[in-house]
Amino acid sequence: MTNKVTVEPKKERVREMSTLVANKANDMKTWINKYWKDAREGDSKKRRGLIILAVLVVIIWFGGNRYYSPSAQMDRAIAALSNPKKNAGKYVTTTTSGVKINNKTVKGLQNRYYEDSSSLADVKANSLKNLESPTVTGNEPSANNYWTFVKSGRSWLLWPKYKLNVPVNNVEVLTDIKDLEIKQNDQNVGKANEVINTNDGNLYKLVLRNQLPGKHEYVGQADLNGHNLELKEDVDGSKVKFFGLPKSSDVENLLTSVLSHQDSAEYDDLFVNGINNSSYKEMMSKNNADKQGNDYNPNSLGEVKVRSIVPVTSKEFKVVYDVTLSNYDDKSRKIVEKEAIIEKSPENNQNKTFKYPWIIKQLMGNKVLREDSL
Repeated sequence: MTNKVTVEPKKERVREMSTLVANKANDMKTWINKYWKDAREGDSKKRRGLIILAVLVVIIWFGGNRYYSPSAQMDRAIAALSNPKKNAGKYVTTTTSGVKINNKTVKGLQNRYYEDSSSLADVKANSLKNLESPTVTGNEPSANNYWTFVKSGRSWLLWPKYKLNVPVNNVEVLTDIKDLEIKQNDQNVGKANEVINTNDGNLYKLVLRNQLPGKHEYVGQADLNGHNLELKEDVDGSKVKFFGLPKSSDVENLLTSVLSHQDSAEYDDLFVNGINNSSYKEMMSKNNADKQGNDYNPNSLGEVKVRSIVPVTSKEFKVVYDVTLSNYDDKSRKIVEKEAIIEKSPENNQNKTFKYPWIIKQLMGNKVLREDSL
């Protein structure tokens, strides 16, 4: 009775241990199966991720090769240079040190090729033949002005970046006004004060070195006798001329022509507004009256000598001059001080008889300075 009671608990413990081991084995098996399943699913996701990444790399690579190809970069540079509204500074470089290149300094190039975009076709065609060989734009004044399409760094550290290498030149500003202040594209660039001696008097020069070519706006400003004189020129080249003051010789020729031909109506084009000019009408009226009397003969006009020329506005000048007149019998002579207001002759004024750079707005004054008997 006692032995039987002892054996039964042992068997029960064995069964419990067996059940526990079996459960643990099943748990382990389940865990291992789940682990391998998760591993397979993870590998699949990784593979898909790698495939997607590889596809993106290929797309970016081929897209980048196309976008950053020399021809594509050239197309963008040409498009920017032919449109002044675009930013073109990033497409231009130069081998000359110290030259500022930005969106403002390349405006001259854009202004030029906006009006002459066909010349840029030569740049593209010639530059792409050999990226390191010089090419002429076809619009340059000299065969020494070569354009090249050169490497200039990299984009995203992968693709070569190209720019148009543009040669610079020197621009000479010449004027008859001392210390004329010069602006280029609204930027102060200096004063013209280098003296050049000529037969007609002194001229003054300013040299702008290492300038990008193109069509630039130049403005010359000066204060003359309390009047602000402003001159403007749009120049595509290396010579800028500001001749703002009338030359005494030009004015003397103009006045001589008018005063010695007062009886000729064909000289009306030398007056502002032609036959409608009040001074012209008065001159014609006086000439008709003189023909009825024995006044000084306008055809016996002697020397016309300019004494002074001063600006009265930014476009008009007052001229004080002396005129020598003789009477009909040439037995007396008088010197008369006269005045005139003149302005620049318009470009479309063909001057039927003569072509003068200045025309008369008003004739006035008749002060006798001296009268002599001959």
